[in-house]
Amino acid sequence: MLLNNTLDISGHQTIHYAISEELNTAIYITKEIEKPKWIISDDLINVKHYFFLIYFDEDSQLMFVHSSIKTPQFYDSLIERFAIGKYERISKYQLNKVLADIKNPEFFNIGMQNRSANSGES
Repeated sequence: MLLNNTLDISGHQTIHYAISEELNTAIYITKEIEKPKWIISDDLINVKHYFFLIYFDEDSQLMFVHSSIKTPQFYDSLIERFAIGKYERISKYQLNKVLADIKNPEFFNIGMQNRSANSGES
């Protein structure tokens, strides 16, 4: 896995990172400071923090990505930064087929949104 010390995201500052080549894992915490364009002072700023986890499992040749920014385009940009060679995203349909066959499941976090659009859960 290709490891970087900083995660260059426009408008974000990397405030913490940890990389384990032994575990093929990298984590990053970034912050984004936003203030309205119509104010000169720093009296009205919004600071947002983001968390990113990238893990590569050598046996299965799968890369797992968790991101506070949840858009397919952003996930693809993260994969492009860390993957070596060609890659293919696993679709929700493929993942749901695997999950449907599991007996007595106990999930703590699998990074999927609830299928009910009105639930607000993920």
